[in-house]
Amino acid sequence: MAHDKPWWSDDQYVIGSLSTNTRKVRFINTLTKQEHVLTVPAEETCEELLTRYLPFNHHAQSYTWKTLDAKTQEMKELDMKQTLVENEVVDESSKFVDLRIKDDYYVPAIYLYFNDDLTVA
Repeated sequence: MAHDKPWWSDDQYVIGSLSTNTRKVRFINTLTKQEHVLTVPAEETCEELLTRYLPFNHHAQSYTWKTLDAKTQEMKELDMKQTLVENEVVDESSKFVDLRIKDDYYVPAIYLYFNDDLTVA
């Protein structure tokens, strides 16, 4: 039996992709005051992060996601089709490593605001 390509190049054996960079993000539910810190791939959009967050809050789709804008110091809504970098949620963890500061000293936060839209989990 002839094989056209080696097994490691065969798509049927692919179970995921390797991230170029992971980062920690703190999700803060402003309604319940619960916080969860997740390590997420930098390449994922906020929509994909929402899927990762669903086990912690089955109604996560009923929330508006916001973060603190570094320039204006006001809350701004995240574009769910963009990544955190595209939404200007800065990852400064590499600076902390260089300065020998614990990587959990500062974790960027995403604030979840309940919309009260009567969705069902």
